[in-house]
Amino acid sequence: MKYPMNKIDYIVVMVLMVILSGCNSLFDKEIPEYQVSDATAVTDQASAETALLGVYSYLGDYGVFSAYYLVDDAYRCGLLEGTYRSSDYERNLEALSVPSEHRELLEKWKLCGQMINAANNLLAAIEKVNDANFVGGRKKEIIAEARFLRAFAQLYLMKHYAFFWDLDSKYGPLMRRVPGTLSNNNMERSGVREAYNLILEDLDYAIDYGPVYKDVFSASRGLAKGFKVEVLLLRGTDEDYAKVPELANEVLSDYEFKLEESFENVFKNGYKSTEIMFSRFLSAKKLADVDMNVASIKKLMCGKYKPNEQFLDIFNATNDTRYALTFDSVLYEQFNSTNKTLILKKLWRTDGNCPMFYMRLAQMKLFQAEALEHNGASVADVLAPLNDLRRRSGNVLLKAEDFSDRDDLVRTIFYEIVREIGLENGAEWFAAVRMRLSSGKRLISELNPVYSDDKQLAWQIPDDEVSYNTLMEPNPVFIRE
Repeated sequence: MKYPMNKIDYIVVMVLMVILSGCNSLFDKEIPEYQVSDATAVTDQASAETALLGVYSYLGDYGVFSAYYLVDDAYRCGLLEGTYRSSDYERNLEALSVPSEHRELLEKWKLCGQMINAANNLLAAIEKVNDANFVGGRKKEIIAEARFLRAFAQLYLMKHYAFFWDLDSKYGPLMRRVPGTLSNNNMERSGVREAYNLILEDLDYAIDYGPVYKDVFSASRGLAKGFKVEVLLLRGTDEDYAKVPELANEVLSDYEFKLEESFENVFKNGYKSTEIMFSRFLSAKKLADVDMNVASIKKLMCGKYKPNEQFLDIFNATNDTRYALTFDSVLYEQFNSTNKTLILKKLWRTDGNCPMFYMRLAQMKLFQAEALEHNGASVADVLAPLNDLRRRSGNVLLKAEDFSDRDDLVRTIFYEIVREIGLENGAEWFAAVRMRLSSGKRLISELNPVYSDDKQLAWQIPDDEVSYNTLMEPNPVFIRE
């Protein structure tokens, strides 16, 4: 990203603007003045940068894109137990049956909608501004970042509220592409195939015109390509799977990211890790109440949940060295002043500024292994990217001769996903849904025995959306006989 000044100076300028205008913290999502509400709000590069930070600000809160981004899907995958929020929500997640009236579904839907609308407002406004008002190619870069962020939020809707596994399904996400108004509130949801095409259009634009990597808080060309790899796996055509290994290799080699030399260094270096591809910025205001907010990663990862026996067995079955670097017991007085509690060590920070790993470079290796197995590659070729990660974490390398059963290979890929990136960004759930055993059954059927029908894989559309958007068709409800 090419700023006319460095990012620290730029944020200082923005904060001064906030003070002068009587606003609150720059990165608080509750502040609508950082959205672009009409074409006159963006007139030059400075105002466009301000509006862009407004889109990013939706990531800078606790909850949907923070702690819950880690654990919601881990619960669905059957890897967690315990109570950390409302008395019923996590049990609903485990049961793959969150009712449509539940406030959690509405909050997530609303936040994604707000982020998408902020991006749409900026995109509509910036197109009307003369290119001469921008330095170099910054106008296209801002557009690329906004389109990436729109894709990020729309992908969240796709992965959680839509039948993402069925290209021919009419139950896709709501794909708003223009600023929302009262006149266009009523809108049909897109089909799954169309929605994937639109998400990929945004990512392709960001790949072509986005900025080079600057910091973990900003979208970049390589990040967009990394997300494209994930989207192709989710869409899951044979052609998609065929493209994944090479695209993942391009992310590994052609951009500014670099695998850390050790698993420990990824988390020791935190925001400065060469491997973290995208995170979110937490303001001082948010960090001030980190110990009081149940939706902060620090608070949530201190005993409000615990990994269940199935999760621990995945590590203990082979005495994987990554366990000691993933979990630890500490005395956290805000939770318990006398007894130690188990924490997610790899993300834990005493000051509460726990980094989010929306994506990190190691996932490209895991994506490669998954795609190669699906493509029928040799066992040795499938194991190669997994062994790259095992080698740096000091684990015994996997041997092709130990895999006479292809199902064991599928399970091993999944176990490596859990050991390497478990409880980072929900990837374990989506891998378990995508991956199939030789019987044709989804792997999730072994991990969460509640699963028996694909209709259980999508959350229900919130009641409020169905009530106020008269064209919205809800998801079909799974009824157990």
